[in-house]
Amino acid sequence: MLGLTAVLAVAACSGGSDPAPTGAAPAASSGPGTGGSAPSSSTAASTNDLPDGYAGHRSEVYAEGRHWLCHPDVADDVCERDLDATVLTPGGLGEVERHVPAADPGIDCFYIYPTISGDPELNADLEPAEDQEVRATVNQIARLNSVCEVYAPVYRQLTVGSLLQRMGGDDVDQAAMERAGDVAYGDVLDAWKQYMANHNNGRGVILVGHSQGAGWLEQLGEEEMDDEPRLRERL
Repeated sequence: MLGLTAVLAVAACSGGSDPAPTGAAPAASSGPGTGGSAPSSSTAASTNDLPDGYAGHRSEVYAEGRHWLCHPDVADDVCERDLDATVLTPGGLGEVERHVPAADPGIDCFYIYPTISGDPELNADLEPAEDQEVRATVNQIARLNSVCEVYAPVYRQLTVGSLLQRMGGDDVDQAAMERAGDVAYGDVLDAWKQYMANHNNGRGVILVGHSQGAGWLEQLGEEEMDDEPRLRERL
């Protein structure tokens, strides 16, 4: 989609029935490994060179570390949990592999989790559930803090119930569904602008999403970055 040194991690949901809201997002993986992904000096020099709507952006929802699952300013960063794991070998259990977060990673990861909320409305609320938003984040992105600083916002996604309603064949209030999608994407965009304006500082950033999260990141790329070199060069 972007043709840049970026990674958009896209995977189908476990049951294969959770379409990305903006259409199926193609898997894309290109560019160097983490060893060569730090921003160039020219990029670092353009730290404050942001498009209109970005420079000075301060979100009412995402400022001061509020409503982030993973963020360097959050005291209870779920990406900082104990992520040690036991290696499985053909003979059974092997050694415990200690997880060590990077002390000073050269790049960031911006992560949007998949459809996971069981909240009763079309949109989730901004209170993450331990067995839903938190679990997905810990399982999917937390271990990548060994190579990048992880930013993972809570967002008012389209809930499991809303997608089942849309796929169930019953009458669906399309206008309400579109408004709910606008709310979900609006949160992703707001969090992205908050991150870019206040935390990116010219660093390289990898976009990571799954299912619904990948769909919103695809839309973000198309609407915010495809025609904006000042953002594309950060990817």
